[in-house]
Amino acid sequence: MRKTIAGLVCAIGLYGQTCTILTPANCGTTEVYAGPPTLQSFVTGLSAALPTALRNVAALPQPRILYSAQIIPASATFMTYDPYSCPNSGTCHFNNPTVIDNFIDSLLAAPPNGAGLKSIDINLWVSPLFQSTQYAANCATYGACYTAPSFYADWFTRGLASYDAVFAHIASSWPGVKVRLAPMFSGDTTITCGIAQGVGNFTELQLEQCAAPLWAAMAARWHVDDMTVTHEPCGVFSLVLGTSPSCATSVADMDTFIQHTAASVRATSQNSAIRIGAGALIGDAGGACPSSRNFWCDWYTNLMPANVLDFGGIDMYPGSSVPAANYNDTLAIYATMAQHVTSAGKAVVANEASAMRWSNPSGPGGEPNTYWGCAASEWMTDGTFMAWARAVPGAWAPANGLRIYSIFPIEPLLMTTTDTANNHCVAGDGYEVALSNALANGTSLSPLGALYGAMAAGWNTSLQGSAHLTGSARLGQ
Repeated sequence: MRKTIAGLVCAIGLYGQTCTILTPANCGTTEVYAGPPTLQSFVTGLSAALPTALRNVAALPQPRILYSAQIIPASATFMTYDPYSCPNSGTCHFNNPTVIDNFIDSLLAAPPNGAGLKSIDINLWVSPLFQSTQYAANCATYGACYTAPSFYADWFTRGLASYDAVFAHIASSWPGVKVRLAPMFSGDTTITCGIAQGVGNFTELQLEQCAAPLWAAMAARWHVDDMTVTHEPCGVFSLVLGTSPSCATSVADMDTFIQHTAASVRATSQNSAIRIGAGALIGDAGGACPSSRNFWCDWYTNLMPANVLDFGGIDMYPGSSVPAANYNDTLAIYATMAQHVTSAGKAVVANEASAMRWSNPSGPGGEPNTYWGCAASEWMTDGTFMAWARAVPGAWAPANGLRIYSIFPIEPLLMTTTDTANNHCVAGDGYEVALSNALANGTSLSPLGALYGAMAAGWNTSLQGSAHLTGSARLGQ
């Protein structure tokens, strides 16, 4: 029996009309943030793009894959947002093992208490590892030894204690769950290592001497299944190092960085089967192959055949400047990137992925640039999240050879909101604080989380309420 987009949508009365993915003409064009795209144009575009994406892969094999999720409060951005005194004092919304553990439990617990996932991702804050015994034992071997400035030392030590508590919780409560790390510098890391920001102000050797011992320390301290030793050379790496819009390094220098950090991780990891990967945005794969900017090309033509890299990670975000109706153009590029890696005999995964974003096309991109953020309940009630889940992670990803699909903005899986002023999945948004406080009192799961869990289970479950996902998905009453 077949599943249909029609069976995955719920209806809502919006501005006196019924707005769903099936009736996009009824979506609001007033009482929304000014400027194109209107909610109507956004949903209209998706109503064409997502069924097309589904049809494009309908005849292809769609094997079971592993679904994962980013543990947002354990990431560098969120851990460093709280005061330096956390978690020992102050209001600790994110650098708080109780909150982080509740995020993890909500995602890993079996339905109906959780989404039932078997894998998690953490874009780890690396600076706490400066305070670890594993760093002290290995820093001279794999790089240079740096001492945290006095004003950072206690902060890093407390952060390390938070991570130790979280990894201990994973090991005791969720044995067998895949743990995937993607470490990245933050400003406090570069300050500690004496790396000056800006093009021409640092060398590859400085980056490597800073990173390799830290990466090695985390693999030695905790059980890690997958380690992405670099990601987004022209994206987050360039932002952290202050080189944007230029990439963080040349392709050749990034090649060297990957080889040496990968070697340090393999030499120290407590998991002898650890897999090493590298992650990229579309911009990291631009141009011909070979090309002075095509990092992805270097990885699948050089580093994967040499067994330096075990997998390639695609960060799958819809471009804010691309109309929703053209989303399949973006998916076609991702499909080509995936095919390059599978042809090299290696695994390809979605290290990070996002549902569609109602974005300002002239802005800088990303979640802060959206009119309504990822936590808006609109995306469940009008059916866009469900249509996206069925079409992209549910069908497109396995059909194109991805073995893991990790959703980055996990917050709406746990709680959505009707507050249009506070619905963005960024550390400074009031929604994030509300979610953190709610999870401090226990685990939680939203209808979106139940849907993602249903997909991870192979759709062999049902949502509470009117949307059912058993057999042929249908809209029931």
